[in-house]
Amino acid sequence: MSLDNIVATIQGLSEEPNKLSEDEEARLYVYLTDKDTKLADVEKLLNLCKTNNAKLVYLKGLAKKSGACL
Repeated sequence: MSLDNIVATIQGLSEEPNKLSEDEEARLYVYLTDKDTKLADVEKLLNLCKTNNAKLVYLKGLAKKSGACL
């Protein structure tokens, strides 16, 4: 379970109609690289999402949690 797998998922969703915006993607990377983020949990929950739309909703929610101002 790694950041590489999560990033690959994010990049794989880049052609979806409701893809992450540039700012959302940057905020998400801030969140994922925080020392307190449990990457294994993020990856597990991403894998439980059955559709690309569900994955994007989850990732957008994480991006909002980052609190990063861009």
